[in-house]
Amino acid sequence: MLELNAEEKAVNPKSQLKYEQLKRLLLDQMATGKLRPGDMLPPEVDIAQQMGIARNTVRQAMRDLEDKQVIRRIRGKGTIVCEAKPKPQSGTQTADQLFGLILPELRAGMYQSLQAGLNNSMSPLGANMIVCDVSQDLYKQVDALLQLAYRGVSGLAMVPITSTKTPTHHLALLRRSELPLVFCHRRVEGIQAPLIGFSPYDIGSVSGAELARYGHRRVAMIFSHFSQSCGHRIRGVRDALKEVGGAVPDEFIYYDNSFRSDSLPPGLEDRLEECIKKMLAHEQPPTGFVVSADILAGVTCLVLQKLGMAVPEDVSVIGFGDRSSRTTVLPCQLQSVTVNEWELGRIAFDTLREIQLGKLPFDSDKEIMMPLEVAEGESIGPIKGSST
Repeated sequence: MLELNAEEKAVNPKSQLKYEQLKRLLLDQMATGKLRPGDMLPPEVDIAQQMGIARNTVRQAMRDLEDKQVIRRIRGKGTIVCEAKPKPQSGTQTADQLFGLILPELRAGMYQSLQAGLNNSMSPLGANMIVCDVSQDLYKQVDALLQLAYRGVSGLAMVPITSTKTPTHHLALLRRSELPLVFCHRRVEGIQAPLIGFSPYDIGSVSGAELARYGHRRVAMIFSHFSQSCGHRIRGVRDALKEVGGAVPDEFIYYDNSFRSDSLPPGLEDRLEECIKKMLAHEQPPTGFVVSADILAGVTCLVLQKLGMAVPEDVSVIGFGDRSSRTTVLPCQLQSVTVNEWELGRIAFDTLREIQLGKLPFDSDKEIMMPLEVAEGESIGPIKGSST
């Protein structure tokens, strides 16, 4: 039965997408188990009255959910929540099976390599993959989770979004059905499933050590947005620099405050320029920049050059990215901490198969941390005037 609390009985009148808000409410109740497979939804006219919206708005939301096979309309009876298709039994053949891959967004080079690694492992077995781009949106993510469960996928690999914390109840249906699930890069807290990832602390530590090796002691850090991993990276850089008497002052840490799913959101370069200009005007300016992703490191290099700073003669930059996707066009080759994302995808599929074949429990806490390497480039050099 559809349950509404006081806050949910009226859709935000400022929203131009009221049907999306209704869909989100329904999906959230399905994920938490308030709405279960086989439950009847109230008539559209009753939902419209309870929510304070037009019946056409309700009809549009219902049409979208029906197209995604989450609900089903039965003539003369009403609308019911669909049954999730049962997962294949342990030991089943992989041929013709579908697996799901949920990504925060598709344009990043790392995610493209992850997808390629998964696909390379499943193709020889005759399996196929549904890829869902959730655009760093929490409810697009739960929508994708439910759709894949209702379609009866044989297993799911997931890179949780970083823009906000994923509630554990969003994966409740997958856990109840014991659908094989593997996390890539990071976990959803409170959900026990295998993880194939890498350590954000180690990314920071390796980045800081690389700059320290060239004599850098005052370092800045640039992030595309704030996420849970940022603190670990900052701690890693600071610990590496502390060993040589260096530091990352708080005023030298930048998070872009206009986060969107775009790899490079509009206005980013201007915001970054304003921030870096202030850092360079400091009485003790940074001589090196640790940047959260290669594409953002490329923008950082261009902004520094725009401000009259040569890379690496005047200031150094180190990024982070996939080992095989180093195509950022710059006057010099970017130096980065890298991970083999293609191999990560391959291992993720192998782990899904282990769960499917009964060789690994679906709630295993197995972790595989991918090794990190520094891809040599030309964006790090000794401090200007130093003999290092």
